[in-house]
Amino acid sequence: IRRMSRQMAELFQVAKWFEQASGTLSEGLERGIWIQRERAIELEGTRPASILRRVERTIKLHPQISQFLENAHSKITFCQVNFVSRVREVNELITKNELTASREFFDSIEKSPLSDEQARAVICCDNRVHLLAAAGSGKTSVIVAKAAYMIKKEIVQPNRILILAFNRGAAAEIQERVTARLANAGISH
Repeated sequence: IRRMSRQMAELFQVAKWFEQASGTLSEGLERGIWIQRERAIELEGTRPASILRRVERTIKLHPQISQFLENAHSKITFCQVNFVSRVREVNELITKNELTASREFFDSIEKSPLSDEQARAVICCDNRVHLLAAAGSGKTSVIVAKAAYMIKKEIVQPNRILILAFNRGAAAEIQERVTARLANAGISH
């Protein structure tokens, strides 16, 4: 009985992780919102990789147990793949979809349309994003568009956005541009 309860606990552990991981991917795809690297790493850290073989063996030896885990084999297969890699693939798909779905936004949020490279930088919503580019290449446009995009997609509340600049003049320019572009796009802040 003890062995069977351990096997059931492991089965439910796999099912729970599968629900969390697949739910994260589905939400990202449904909402068209980038899945943060930190979330991927967090879920990868809890992936029940060490028990998957035992769970697979349990299901083979006791097929009746699989009734507690619908589509048991596909869920086990899903759990065997590195989740960070899976998120990377899904984020690429989200980016491609968003480049198309939000093209009008990317073309109109600034005075000049954003390039695909700039739009990709806007779509990426990891907690730590390093934007490195030459003078006059559109860094401020990306920052302004990213703030507008995150508000529009309801990724973050406007009062949670902090944009830093190196001097007062640059800070004033960014503040003016953000205010003007959000107003032009009909995005309340």
